[in-house]
Amino acid sequence: MKRRKRRASKKICQTIHFQKRSLQRFGVVLGKAERKTIIDDIQGSSYFCIFIERQSNTRSKYLVKLDGVKPMIVIYDKTRKNLVTALNPYIETRECSK
Repeated sequence: MKRRKRRASKKICQTIHFQKRSLQRFGVVLGKAERKTIIDDIQGSSYFCIFIERQSNTRSKYLVKLDGVKPMIVIYDKTRKNLVTALNPYIETRECSK
């Protein structure tokens, strides 16, 4: 009998998506320690993290600044306490001004 492949959880899928987008858009691979730093900054209202807007009951948009990396906009899922994706702030502001 064949074993069925177990599906990845939504939190794992969000983490993989965030890693792919940060590599694609910023050319940087953010490891577990960097992601934890960003999440801690968001939860603790750090100086390096600025709240932008609330997208839904569970997701919010933040501007985050890390050492050696351009500022990035991240979407944070408060239910899973996880980062969903990384966006380029310069493209976001240009689209909003149209």
